Formats: sequence, structure tokens, C-alpha cells
Amino acid sequence: MVRSGARWSQRRRRAQMRANGPREVFSRDEIGDRDDWTCGICWGRIDRHLQDPEHPMMQSLDHIVPIARGGPHTRANVRITHASCNTSRNHRTSDPAPYEARYRLARATASYEALLYWRS
Repeated sequence: MVRSGARWSQRRRRAQMRANGPREVFSRDEIGDRDDWTCGICWGRIDRHLQDPEHPMMQSLDHIVPIARGGPHTRANVRITHASCNTSRNHRTSDPAPYEARYRLARATASYEALLYWRS
């Protein structure tokens, strides 16, 4: 049941991307190099070599105008962010204040490190 729901969400997102206008093909590294590996929300540095998908400081692509709000999937509408900053922003068009984003990032990193401690 869950997998069919995930498939439905992916189909809906792809259909919305097609409806929002032109799409461009680009990589996360290309956008990271363009943005000098600086988070577009909290302005903190992003470790380009971090590969753990559960880590809150993992790099993530953020649509400035969300796809759900009609934004296109183009280079001009995408920026590099920390995964936790992008998740906390969700589908809103406005960014939280940089100090608030840094506070959330610090909290997420501390809880991730605690999780690693208890797993070992």
C-alpha cells in the first residue's frame, strides 16, 4: 500500500513539473559549484563530500519557487541547501531568517550525532 502511494506522489510531481513549463537537466554538483557550496537558506558552508543521506548537513537542491506552487525545474529556480534547511522550509515560498535556520540546523545535527552514538 505504501509503495503505491509513493508511486502516485512521484507521478503527480512529474506531471506537475511538466505542467510548470520548461525543464532543464543539471546536476547537484553543477548547482553547488555555481553557489560556491553555500546554503541558500542559512548561508552556512556545505560539505560537498558528505554522502550519508540521513545527515542533516547533506546537500540538497531547493526550488526557490516550489514545484507545488508552479515553479519550473530550471537552473534559475534552484539553489543548493542543507537537507534540514530544505526540509524545514517545506513548500513555503519565503525563507526563515538565517539565524533561525542555523539554529534548526544545529539542533538537527546534534540529534543526528546522538542517534549515531546510540547506534554504536
